[in-house]
Order: sequence, then C-alpha cells, then structure tokens
Amino acid sequence: MKHTLFTIVLSFVGMCFSPAFARVYHATPHKFVQPDGDTVSVRLFGTDLYMDAESEDGYTLIRDEVDCYICYAMLSADGREYASSGIRYNGGAAPSEVSMIVKPHIRLNAERRTEIIEDHKSLLGLDKDSVPQLRAAMSLPDTVYGVCLMIDFADRKFTVSREDVETFLNSSDRTVYGNARSIKEHFRWMSGGKLTYINYLPKDIYHAPNNFNYYSPEDATDYTTDRFFPVVTDALLAISKEKDGFDLNDISFNGRKIMAINIFYAGASPSKWATGLWPHQGGYTFNLKSKYSNISSKEWHAYQMSNLDKELTMGTFVHENGHLVLGLPDFYSYEDENDDNNIKDFNIANTFWTPDDKNPELLNPYSMDELGWLTNKQDITNIKDGRKITIKQEVGNAAVFYGTGANANERYYMEVRDKHYANYYGTKNPGVMIWHVNTKGDNNHAGKPELLDGRPATSKNCMWNSKNGPKVFDDNSNPSAKWYDGNNSGIYLWEFSDPGSTMTFRCGNELSTPLAFLTESLPDGEAGVAYSAKIEGEGGEQDYLFYLKNGSRLPAGLSLSSDGVVSGVPSEGFDGNVTIVMKDANNTKVEKEFYLKIKQIVTVAEYSFNVEVDVNDGYNATIVDVNMANLAGLLGISASYLLSEIGKNVSLYAVDSNGNLEKSFTANKGYWYNLSGNVEQWTENSTSAAVFAEIDPDGNGMRIGQYPGNTKVDDTCTIRQVLIYGEAQIMLIYKVHVTDPSSVESLPALLPVDGVIRVYNEKGQFIGEIDSFTELENIGSTHGVYMLEQCGVWYKIVK
Repeated sequence: MKHTLFTIVLSFVGMCFSPAFARVYHATPHKFVQPDGDTVSVRLFGTDLYMDAESEDGYTLIRDEVDCYICYAMLSADGREYASSGIRYNGGAAPSEVSMIVKPHIRLNAERRTEIIEDHKSLLGLDKDSVPQLRAAMSLPDTVYGVCLMIDFADRKFTVSREDVETFLNSSDRTVYGNARSIKEHFRWMSGGKLTYINYLPKDIYHAPNNFNYYSPEDATDYTTDRFFPVVTDALLAISKEKDGFDLNDISFNGRKIMAINIFYAGASPSKWATGLWPHQGGYTFNLKSKYSNISSKEWHAYQMSNLDKELTMGTFVHENGHLVLGLPDFYSYEDENDDNNIKDFNIANTFWTPDDKNPELLNPYSMDELGWLTNKQDITNIKDGRKITIKQEVGNAAVFYGTGANANERYYMEVRDKHYANYYGTKNPGVMIWHVNTKGDNNHAGKPELLDGRPATSKNCMWNSKNGPKVFDDNSNPSAKWYDGNNSGIYLWEFSDPGSTMTFRCGNELSTPLAFLTESLPDGEAGVAYSAKIEGEGGEQDYLFYLKNGSRLPAGLSLSSDGVVSGVPSEGFDGNVTIVMKDANNTKVEKEFYLKIKQIVTVAEYSFNVEVDVNDGYNATIVDVNMANLAGLLGISASYLLSEIGKNVSLYAVDSNGNLEKSFTANKGYWYNLSGNVEQWTENSTSAAVFAEIDPDGNGMRIGQYPGNTKVDDTCTIRQVLIYGEAQIMLIYKVHVTDPSSVESLPALLPVDGVIRVYNEKGQFIGEIDSFTELENIGSTHGVYMLEQCGVWYKIVK
C-alpha cells in the first residue's frame, strides 16, 4: 500500500509572493477524470494552503501515487499521513469494504495541518506578509481598472467567446450564462455606485506555444506555475494601446503593484486537485518593464488564475477580486474547515464560502462599513429610550452599536437579510441578522478571537424576528450580548417585528422620557434666500409627525414637512411667532411656539462708478471714492463702524450676473470676478479670475484691480456688490474698463471749453475734476503725466 501525503506545495521558480488570502472550498463539487476515462464527482474542502477531498457521501479521498486513481483514504495511526486504501472511487455511495475499514470525514490531526499551512506560508512569503487591511473608501479610487487575460494552448481552445467574456466583465445592461449581473455592475451595486470596476480585456486571445500538459503535467505533485508564468508575462507585455486600446500604464496600481491581474486559461482544470495549474490566487514578480510601461521588474503583482471551460460564473471571480481590489480579508479558518464560528453554518453574505456562483450576495456590513459603503448607517450606541429602529433590506442599510473603553474594538451590526437556515437556504426567511465584530480578531487561525461572528437567534435559524429567537437581545439573553472579555455591552434590543423587507426593533429599556421638543429656536432668514431648519424631538414613540397648529402660519414661500423641516424661499418679511405641533406614534401631542424673523431687505440707494484699470499695473489697484461717509449715513451707522464691521454685522455680498448673492469673500474683504461679472476663486494659475473689488483698508473707498495676464486692453466688466446692514442695502455697480494709458496720444489741441473734465494720474487713479484746461495747474503735482477724459474722449498730457 503506497502512502501519499496530501499537501499543497507551490514550487515557483523565481521570486514569488502572495497576499494573505486563499481560495475557499466548502463541500465544493468538482469533477475529475480517472485514468480509465471515467468521470467522478468529489467534494473539496479547505483552501489553497490546505485542501481535502471527499466522496459524495463523505469519505476522504486521495490520489494513489502508483496508478493515479482517486481512491478512498486511510489515516496513519499518528494522524499525520493519509494512505491509499487501494479501493478506487467510482462515485456514488462507498462500497461496504470501505465502511468496514474507515470512517467518513477523516482528517490529519490539527498539529500536522498547522505544520503544512505554515510550510506553505513560508514558501509563499505569507509569513512575512502584513495583516490584510480593507482599503478605506478615501484611498480606493472611484474607478479601478484591472486586466483580464485569455490564454489558450496548442491543444486547447476556448469554447466561450471573447465577446461573452467582455459582457461578463464589463457590461452595463447585459449578462451571460444566467449570471445575475456583470462583474462591473456587481461591484457598483455593492458600493451603492461608489466604485466602478472595469477589467481591460485584450483584443486577441493569447496563444501559449505548447500543449496544456507541458504547463500542467498529469503527474505533477505540486503547482507548476513556474512553467506558465513566462507565458503570462509575454501576454501582458503583448498589450499595447495601438492594438488593444490600453496598455499596462492604464491599469490601477496599489503603490507600485498592479492591483488586479485576472487570468483565464482554456479548458478544464487539472485532473489532480492542487497541482499543475489548479485555480488559485497568488503574487509574482512579473518582469513587465517594456517600451509600453515603466513598471519595476522588482515588484510582485497580485493575480488570480482560473480555468474557463464551458461557462462563466461570477462567484469565485467576485470573491478573489474582493481580495485583489478591496483588500477584503478571508473570514473562514485556514486550519480546519470544521471550525466553530457560530454563524459559519448559516454562511450569511457568502462570508465563508460561495453557495451561489451566479448570484453572489452583498458583503457583510463590517466590510461594507470599512469601505465606506454603509450609506444609511444608524448609530444606536447611545439610544436608551426604547425608540423604534427601522432598517430596510437595501444596499448600505444597517444599524451599529459600538463598544467603548476596553471594548472599543468590538461592535454589533444589525441588518435585514433572508434565506438562511443552518447549512442550507430557505425560500424566504427574512429577519434581522446580528453580527459581532472584534477588530483585533482573526477568523483564519485557531487560538484567537473571531474577527467576525454573529449572534444567531436559534441554532437552526439565525434570523431575529417576532417568530424566531428570544424576545430580547442583551447581556443576559441566550445568545449573550456580552463582549469577548465578558464585560457587559449594554445593548438592549427587543420587540423585533414580523419578517419582512423592512423591519423594526426597539433599542434601550429606559422608557420614561416624555415626548418633548429638542429644538429650542429657529434661525433667522431673509426674503428671497433659501431657508431650511430641522425641528428635532425626543421621547414618546417614534416616528414623529409635525404640523402647524390651527391659526398659525409661516411666511409665504415657507412650508413645514411632516418630518419637521421648515424650508423654502420666503417671499416676504416676517417677524412673529409660529406654533408647531409634534405627534408621536401613540398620538401623544406636544406643541411649542417658535419666534421666526425673516428679514425683508430694502434697497435704499444705488450707485454706479466708471473705473479705469491700467493693464500694465500688475495687482496695483485703482481707488474708487464711493463716499463711505455717505454710505454709512444711508445705513444709519458711522463710517468707522461700517469699515470695522464689514464681514461681521455689516455684510458685503457679491451679486452674480443672475442676481444671486455670493456671501463668502474670495478677496481681502471683497471678491474676484471673471469678465462676465461672476465670482471666482483666486488661484496661482487661474485663467478666469480677471478683476477684483475689495474694501480699501485705509478707508479711502474701494480698491479695483486686475489679475495680471488675464485681461487685455479694452476688456470691460460690470461687477455688482451690495452693502447690507439690518434690513437696508445699498447697490454698488462698478463698470470696469481695462486701458493702457501709455498708448494714449498726447493732447493735440486745447480741450473744448464746455463740459466737465475728469483728471487721472498715470496709473489711472482719479484725482479730481476741472471745468477748463487752465485749472489743471490747481490739481496734482506741477510735473508729471496726466490723463484727461471729457465726453468719453481721452487725452494724455505731460507737465
């Protein structure tokens, strides 16, 4: 009787590493061909690090190393080796001679399994790999680009078309082979639209130069990827933008490593499990430096390899790319498929294996949360008043209860799931699934707390609802809500609703809080400006209903929604009280009177100024005398108060070309504008910011200037601002004209005797008015360059 110790040894030539993930098998059916050509079905258990095979009725199997037939296995006395019984496996029930000498489900002892796993980790570099971390939403881009290769052999060609693979990967509205959706749409669905995952697929199938058996020999005892990696490297290097529409530089990277390489090879998987090119996930230092890429030859890149025979299925592809793209950890045990995780037999959310290869479920809520995909997450940690919590069976919906202090690393998630009984799916069994998370835990190895487990309602049905499980989930219930170290969690959930796609439960047992308003006051508003204020309540029985008391009214343009939001655009001023009624689910009512002030702004004056800006003057500004004392008087305040309170009690707003107010300064107590008169942000390389208008800090008026290089001679711009104090406003309009005073011709003759003459210095700054040319001696310096404007005509003189 020959002995075959069943291990998975990966002998890679060259430097090879793998991320700390493994492909999982849990009674996964697989067909193998015996040497005589008969096909038998076996069930696989374990991972890439350690795997067992069983007959359909549960007897452990191995390959006999002499005749290569799959035979029933025996176990050595010390539990460290398998041996072939010599009895061939033909499918179906085991013959009596097998049941007489061995029991079903025999396994190597735990010590030996651990040794094998650790050997494989060392071989793969996993003992040096960091603990896998979910990629936070802030570091995961909106769109991730992977690459998917199709490689056939001299004696094996694909029966699935490239077009079907493209649809399987990237279609927005079609699917193939009965899959629920494409890979791209699956990740978009799970992420609530936050992630688009696209796999580039080369235009041509890559042809390996040899037969399949060269790369995956039938007599192989280990993986033989070292023979195949040169083909994968050549297939990657053959990609070019000219031929394929993309190159390797277009693929998403995690640091300097390609994030996801997917490899489909043609035909069935090897006839011996965990040997040759058996499907697996790993990493390898593909030398990808070429004229099409600058990728370092020293980096290892994550990949997953699968055979593609008669059809495409999503399950394994989604699972493996969850590792590659999202950084998902594995939640099952690497050391024993019969681990004691308390929700393993329910397999919620495909957490432990993939039961439906064509319709994988949503991720567990812990993973969704870490990725930033729980868009409707309710924090119920501090809810003690027994209020009703409502959760929908929708993507991104869950409630969470966080541990504190010494237990800050633990939490509970509650979400609505369905179809799960122990070890099989029901047709429809909705309920609240309670997950437990210990972020310092590890599902993969014995002797550590679980990273992810649960609190199943019963041993047969994990879903909490009015018809299944205890009435209360707390520290004294069974299952208990205590934390891992035995400390009380303080969670108290009760009154679970009937099963349904929307479910409720109550949180907390302190029920003495009376119905009351939490909101103390309403903020002031302004007529013509959008208004929104949320009114909050507490106590009583949620949900709350809000409405106006009879005889009470809001100003025109505002309304009160049933969930307590006062919103709209008021069209009139208002100064008075509004009485609002809040009613809870038990029809208990309370009311509160709120004071509401809606200011009706009145324009008391409007001034317009013509401003000349010298195109050669850099950021230097023209001072426009707006007569601050006059403006302050119109607002009923002093000039000094106006200047000191701008941006505080006195508002200076920009008015855009559509009449809308911009309230956040983009200049120093002022605004930058484009040539259309709309507000812009100043940046060092801006191409649209053109002119600015800001308060002169010395109190001389307004400073009007330009963005050098963004204006040219004869550009014009009309900018508007309003000064507001109380309910009075003043409109200020500046008609800016960009000029080049150095290009104006000298005065050819005496000016006309009639009409006011405006005098500017050589920078275009206004310095006064005269009635005739002879009065110029009375203004400014006796020597210098002056610009004169009369009736729209400009002159330059030199004194």
